Amino acid sequence: MSDRTLDLYKKERLYCSMIRKSFQVALKDRDRSQAILKKAEQLKAEIIQLKQTLFN
Repeated sequence: MSDRTLDLYKKERLYCSMIRKSFQVALKDRDRSQAILKKAEQLKAEIIQLKQTLFN
């Protein structure tokens, strides 16, 4: 795997992990959950941009 593809894979795994964590945290702390979701959305934008760079 190239470094860029590996970076994409790691970011996708991190994004999925953050989404799961936000749902777990939402049961206890809504503000913290929103902060996690905001970071996850930023990461999603990076993933989309990286995919476009790699596959176009």
